[in-house]
Amino acid sequence: MPSRMLERISLKGYKSFRELDLTLEPVNVLIEANGSGKSNFIGLFGMLSHISAV
Repeated sequence: MPSRMLERISLKGYKSFRELDLTLEPVNVLIEANGSGKSNFIGLFGMLSHISAV
């Protein structure tokens, strides 16, 4: 099966994100202050993985 890449994420009202529209590249780096939502963003991929496995 060919691999697929998520190209864009749009969120509204997910955890600490009021609104987010992000274009993804093959390599992405998250650098931000403590408490800014990096872990919430990474956790989103776990949730998406769980949903796609159902």
